[in-house]
Amino acid sequence: MPILSCSGFGVPEDFFATTILTKKQKVELDTQRIKQFYKVLKTVPNATFILAHGGCFEIDELIELMKRFPNTYTDISIQPSNNIKKLIDKIGSERILFGTDYPFVNHAFSIVSVLRATSDDEQLKNIFSRNALRILKL
Repeated sequence: MPILSCSGFGVPEDFFATTILTKKQKVELDTQRIKQFYKVLKTVPNATFILAHGGCFEIDELIELMKRFPNTYTDISIQPSNNIKKLIDKIGSERILFGTDYPFVNHAFSIVSVLRATSDDEQLKNIFSRNALRILKL
């Protein structure tokens, strides 16, 4: 079974310039940073990991991690179409899963984002179903 985890910094970097957080809140936000996943991915190289939310605001860092670790996948919940397109271009549609993060993001947003980012039926089928079926061995 795959291991699913939230991933990426959940707020824009400039958020800290205008918001006062407790030390505990800062530590909790930092645990999801993409850099935190390198150690576990090196330690457990045969496990399948799904890093949720497309890395949030760390999409470029997620892409670099996924290039290095072929056992990683991501879902695209909360990601706009330009970021989904970037993931497809850099790592391929074979390692991207559909997700919505409902109720935080409307289902329609997630569906339309995938439709705008994909260029053919193969990419759509991979993201909407094939990849999940393969990972879950269904």
